[in-house]
Amino acid sequence: MNEMLIYFFVGVIAASLLGLRTLYAERALRSMRQIDSVTGLQGREGFAKAIDRLLAAGKPCAIVALDVSSLRAITETHDWEAGDTVLREMARRLGLAAGRRGSTARLAGTDFAIALPGITDALIASTAARRLMTDLEQPVSWNGQQLRLTVNAGIALAPKDGTNAASLLHALSTTLAAAKKERPGTLCFHDARVEDELAKRRATEPMIRDALAKQLFSLAYQPVFELGSRRLKGFEALLRLNYPGHGNVSPAVLIPVAEETGLINAIGAWTVAEACRTALNWPDEYKIAVNLSPVQFRSGSLNSSIRDTLQALQFPAYRLELEVTEGLLLEDTDYVKTQLTALEETGVRIVLDDFGTGYSSLSYLWQFPFRKLKIDQSFLRNMEANPQVVGILRAIVALARSLGLPVTVEGVETLEQADLMRSLGCDEAQGYHLGRPMSQTEAAALVLRDLAARASAPDMEWHNRIAAAS
Repeated sequence: MNEMLIYFFVGVIAASLLGLRTLYAERALRSMRQIDSVTGLQGREGFAKAIDRLLAAGKPCAIVALDVSSLRAITETHDWEAGDTVLREMARRLGLAAGRRGSTARLAGTDFAIALPGITDALIASTAARRLMTDLEQPVSWNGQQLRLTVNAGIALAPKDGTNAASLLHALSTTLAAAKKERPGTLCFHDARVEDELAKRRATEPMIRDALAKQLFSLAYQPVFELGSRRLKGFEALLRLNYPGHGNVSPAVLIPVAEETGLINAIGAWTVAEACRTALNWPDEYKIAVNLSPVQFRSGSLNSSIRDTLQALQFPAYRLELEVTEGLLLEDTDYVKTQLTALEETGVRIVLDDFGTGYSSLSYLWQFPFRKLKIDQSFLRNMEANPQVVGILRAIVALARSLGLPVTVEGVETLEQADLMRSLGCDEAQGYHLGRPMSQTEAAALVLRDLAARASAPDMEWHNRIAAAS
């Protein structure tokens, strides 16, 4: 009997100890979810409780989620210690911005959030978010280096976008996801249309994978003309996808999804190879231009991929133009400069595309090995509504001239626009007036007509020549 009692009490004690151990483990796990170990900020659960407390007290608020997109590159380029240094500095800056009334959190990975009580107006929220983004993008000192930061952000307003923490954080998640798909420095507000767009993009990914596997992609070729000599200079290769059962998939949908999933690397490699393969059939004087995505530079294999393509096809490097946008230049400047320089050393020409929109900086023109500028088509679209645009175009062309850089203008849709850009000193042009994107067969036919036109009628008027060539 005594032995049975002993076994009973031992069992009770063991069960109690096991229960306490389980309880402590659950509490530790809950604490980890509520407090981030690196930054000391609240986690998602703690932040959700803070939002619910604000709403329960009848306090409207703006919630800003921020993605420090450059943090991934910093960790890869340096090490985890550098990444943790940036994380802790982000937490410090957010704390200063929140003050006593606000609440801050590290939601996950490179995503942070801040709740700003008393803000219900979208304009005020936008101003506060922009100021916060500027503060967070200031370089962080680490081991004698200045680590450059880029930030994207999304905003949700309570109670407009949700009446509790769960709905607001869901709205914030979709908004930040939309912002991440845009260029660095993008700020998005929550909107029902955002979620619809995200659903469409999620449905696009399997399409892209299937198109790659079945080789369903194709290229269209838009001609580029020299304005002074009135000669065809070459073509820009444009990606196209006509997917069975869906028709033409817009590049505006296709490219962001391909970038987000990393599939842009395979698509980009195919595009360069296919464009060069097509251009091999033209005389050497005609060039081919291909757009590069910033994501391709992060892969680390872009340079070797292009070198291998040029070598395999025996394609002259000087005939290939690689176009990059200014958004790329906002990332790790030294890394991008190294890659662009290595690309130029292969003999290809690096072109700064869409110059004059968004992030134009004169320092780009001497820091990077550009050999041409392309003026964005938005300038021509806005010329009639805003006469000052012509003055800006004249200044851009003059600047390029002083640096020895030729200039191509996009979006020429009328003879008058072509004549104006020629009078301003622009070197080349492309647009619907000069020639729409066309098939490989049509491009070859245009090359033959251009060669014949040069030989037989060198003195043709500009508009007659374009009409004959197009």
